Amino acid sequence: MAIPADGKETFHKIKNPPKAYVTIEGANHYGITDMNNPPGAKPDTNVPLVSQKDAVEAIGRWSALFLRAYILDERNA
Repeated sequence: MAIPADGKETFHKIKNPPKAYVTIEGANHYGITDMNNPPGAKPDTNVPLVSQKDAVEAIGRWSALFLRAYILDERNA
C-alpha cells in the first residue's frame, strides 16, 4: 500500500506543471470508493474520519480541477 511519503516523492519528480498534491483529511485509501474496505480488497486499517460521501465529493472536485488545468489548460483551475 502506498503511503503519503510515496505520493510526495512522486509529486516532486514531476517537472512540468500542472501538478497538484492534495490531502483529503480524514480519508483513507478507500475514500474514493463507495464503501470503506470493499469485499475482496486488502483492508485499510486506518479508520476513515470523514464520510465516504464527503471523501468522494472532495476527491472528485480536486480531480476535476486538475483535469481542467491539464486538459483544457485552464490556469485558474
